[in-house]
Amino acid sequence: MKAISLLTAVSICLGSTSLFAHTTVMYTENMALDRAADVDMSIVFTHATDGGPTMPMQIQSFTQHSGRSIRMEETDLMDSLAPIQWLNRIDENGEEIRVDAFSASIARDQIRSLGDHQLVVVTEPYYDVNDEIYIQQFVKVILNVGGGQTNWFSTLGLPTEIQALKTPYANWVGETFSGVVYSEGYPVPFARLEIDYLNYAVDAENARFSEVPYIAARHPSYKYISMITNENGEFHFGIPAAGWWAIAALGTGPEIRYEDIYMSQDAILWIYAENVPLTTAGKSL
Repeated sequence: MKAISLLTAVSICLGSTSLFAHTTVMYTENMALDRAADVDMSIVFTHATDGGPTMPMQIQSFTQHSGRSIRMEETDLMDSLAPIQWLNRIDENGEEIRVDAFSASIARDQIRSLGDHQLVVVTEPYYDVNDEIYIQQFVKVILNVGGGQTNWFSTLGLPTEIQALKTPYANWVGETFSGVVYSEGYPVPFARLEIDYLNYAVDAENARFSEVPYIAARHPSYKYISMITNENGEFHFGIPAAGWWAIAALGTGPEIRYEDIYMSQDAILWIYAENVPLTTAGKSL
């Protein structure tokens, strides 16, 4: 399979060196459903490992891709969205400062068929005043109903995206998750990846993150896992802890200017891992 040029790949890495931890969270309680069910989701643009600061966001499109990979059906989910105000911080006067975010309520009938359902959010470009750049993200969460595997491995033809080479919704801690980064349909060699942990519990009812982290990093370099893809655009990530992980390929999209300012188009894939559920007999091994 053709890959983008080495020069382009190097430009992607160099162009993204100032970007850290901007992550669109697409959180739902369960990625692997036993049967069809209503799905509620919180969609927030934040720094997942730090639990903030959280930035205002707008959504360009929200779609669902279901069915077998050779004949997937696309459904527009924009009507399932509702604007909310997510807690960013509490100021010196004790006042809550909240920013634009979204909740989604996807009806059971929409997630009823057995198999995989890829949910994709494309954000509107966001201007980061600190880095003086625009950021646009193409974000995927893949749900499964009933255990049938139908399209989790499929690409969707997004400007940039991450193809899973391992089920993103069924991982045990200690497993290796693998994937391929694409830009305009071609693998991206030596793309820079940042892997962020959803380090604070999501309180959807109160539109905020909890105040207590799951992991306390002893040094800033431990907050985010950084790596690059190999010459074939592939990566391999050993999952160190249970929970939600966002794999972000930085600046891999084809558009690099917006309103005559540099723009980073990022591909994000969320995965989930659980601790191995050993039985009493298993624990005795």
